[in-house]
Amino acid sequence: MREKEQRLNRELERLRNHLLEMEDSYTREALAAEDREVKLRKKVLILEEKLVSSSTAVENARWFFNLYSSGIGCRIYHS
Repeated sequence: MREKEQRLNRELERLRNHLLEMEDSYTREALAAEDREVKLRKKVLILEEKLVSSSTAVENARWFFNLYSSGIGCRIYHS
């Protein structure tokens, strides 16, 4: 009977250790995923800012092109 109890205690300890290792592994993975999410959100913000800046530059170029091609720009520039 004593041997069976010792065997069960060893198995219980092995399962506890395994559970702790799994918990630790999942925690590390979750923290790494959160870190990746933060970095990706920062990249998205930077890209959104670049998009707005590029859109503004395109709109300005389009406005100047339209102004110049309508002849107004030529008259202003050569005056």
